[in-house]
Amino acid sequence: MYSKLKDNKLFLFIYSIFLLIIPLGVERFGYNTFPFNFKRFLFITFIVELFGLIFIKGKKGIDFMYEKRFYLGLLIFIVCVTFKVNYSSSGVLDTWVQPNYLTVENDTIIGKNRGIRSDEFIVSTPTILSQYYNNYSFINKDIMANDTVTSLYPKLPSRNIFTLLTTPQFIGFLFLPVEYAFSFYQLLPWFIAFFSLFEMFMVLTKKNKLLSLASALFALFSPITIWFDSEEYLLYVSLLFNLFHVFTNNCKTKKSKFLVSVLFGIVLSCFVMNIYPAWQVAYGYVLGVLCLALLLTERKKLKCSDLLYLIPVIIVTLVLVLPNIFMSLEQYKLTTSTVYPGKRFVVGGNGLQRAFYYVASIFFSVVNVNNPCEASGFIALFPIPLIVSIYVLILNYKNKYKDYYLLLLTILGLLYTYIILVGNGVITKFTLLYLTPIERLQPVLDFICLLIIIRLVSNYKDRLKSNKVIILLVSILLTSLLVYVGTLQINEYFNGIYMTKVMIIISFIIYLIYIYGFLSFNSRILNIIMIIYAIFNLLTVFPLNMGLDVFTDKPLAKEILRLSKADEEAKWLAFNNVYANYALANDARIINSTNYYPNFNNWNLLDTSGKYKDIYNRYAHISVNLTDEETSFSLIQTDAFLINLNYNDMCKLKPTYYLTCIDYDNSLLEKIYEEDGVYIYRVKCT
Repeated sequence: MYSKLKDNKLFLFIYSIFLLIIPLGVERFGYNTFPFNFKRFLFITFIVELFGLIFIKGKKGIDFMYEKRFYLGLLIFIVCVTFKVNYSSSGVLDTWVQPNYLTVENDTIIGKNRGIRSDEFIVSTPTILSQYYNNYSFINKDIMANDTVTSLYPKLPSRNIFTLLTTPQFIGFLFLPVEYAFSFYQLLPWFIAFFSLFEMFMVLTKKNKLLSLASALFALFSPITIWFDSEEYLLYVSLLFNLFHVFTNNCKTKKSKFLVSVLFGIVLSCFVMNIYPAWQVAYGYVLGVLCLALLLTERKKLKCSDLLYLIPVIIVTLVLVLPNIFMSLEQYKLTTSTVYPGKRFVVGGNGLQRAFYYVASIFFSVVNVNNPCEASGFIALFPIPLIVSIYVLILNYKNKYKDYYLLLLTILGLLYTYIILVGNGVITKFTLLYLTPIERLQPVLDFICLLIIIRLVSNYKDRLKSNKVIILLVSILLTSLLVYVGTLQINEYFNGIYMTKVMIIISFIIYLIYIYGFLSFNSRILNIIMIIYAIFNLLTVFPLNMGLDVFTDKPLAKEILRLSKADEEAKWLAFNNVYANYALANDARIINSTNYYPNFNNWNLLDTSGKYKDIYNRYAHISVNLTDEETSFSLIQTDAFLINLNYNDMCKLKPTYYLTCIDYDNSLLEKIYEEDGVYIYRVKCT
């Protein structure tokens, strides 16, 4: 009876009407808005109706979703861009800048804006918006009020072909209005990453669809990925692995092999041009291990002549990467010679004290912690997967069974564990891991553990016999130890009591189920845990917003834009980095916008003796406070400093305007704008 109803058009129509209760309820009780926010209502209705109608079909619906997954993904992506959906936390600025002129009350679809994401809404988003007013030129005249090359430091959307090919999410800026292009830019990597991870896990699990889906969601929406916005590393590792898998298994002609090799070179250049060695090197080894395992597994399908296809990979990579580096060589030299981030040499060791932060990370989206980004990781039960993997590998050796994926991932995991816990300068130098701080290496080790879990559960359930009672007892013991140590470590990180009794009980239950599911190689249990947590994390960490009204609709934004258009050569100073980068987003040539590298031309004018060079020789957010006292620089934190700037010395920088929240009374300052606690002064230097 029910199966017939599912195919009845009248029933489906009534069911689709019934589904409208969900978006109506969200608007009425979730946001309590009247009249409804029609855009949000339409967006939520689309998502609910799409998946509601698919799942009502049961197995047919699941099969349909799998077969049409790329088309469905493209459809959802287009709808998101159409509604200008992004996950920027720029709504925080609504209460920081002219709070009596709110602009984003009806922009949020779900979630809340996060102050911890300040690097996004104070730095990266304003610099991207500044490119809009520079017509996406290769040279940005506004950043640091200087001619700034935008191919590397900073890396911004431009019409430069090498930038576009190595950062394809920038392409939307060439043909879409800026808010739609920003949505395209933010969401494209996440969509590609999901499908890439899914396809990679289909290989590792030998086409276990549900486990691959659960694992892709679990990895992509893990705490470390979603808090740190680091999805691109997962994207490139999985996408490059998939291309190599296509090469080894699907390419039968020279033409197809050549085309895949060229595409591999393009994607590899994208990975290289991320230019963040702290994670890039560590993830690069994960990619290398996975590709080597694939090569050993599929070696009979390859020929010695296939080595020739490395040539187009190398050529394409060099052709795309080298121009970007040469065009930004001066910035690169300045950056590598800074006090911060400068040159690193990590020996390793002493990493045990932070190895179990991930235990508490399941609560970070609902219970605040000092810095959830730094305390996050993949929830991969380190070190349990490594221990189990060693046991399984011993059995494989005895049974003469070769699993190159498990073997090489375990070796790499043990190497990373040794560097994290013990450390060795020779090893880190030889492997280039001296560029990777321990707090960046640990999450990559967690990712390796997650890959091991997925490999074991999908491939060894029928190979290993186990006693459920013993597994349950072992799971209880391991869960107790894990939650206990994790609680101690996060409380120390929090400098107080973070884990309450209720949180400890909840985490014990969750991890007991997770560990038992893993040790019993029960993919059904893992699927449930992974999918539920991934959806929970997605809906509670990121805000989903529509548009960037906070940067355009404030009276201050309109005034800055008006003044900047009236005098395009005018230079600005601002009281702090919030005002500085807000002005930058509205076409101001701002001297103290975030300095991606030290602007010695400016600071040497104020510090002729070089007394404060160690303070300003860094990547920095810069605050400027005007004073009658002698000009001085003071370090606020590793990436921020304050200039107490003498009124007369201010004229050395030749600013036209000064933006601040302080009401000054000085002959050099002429107040030309005052509204809601914000002031703009014209600087009257002779």
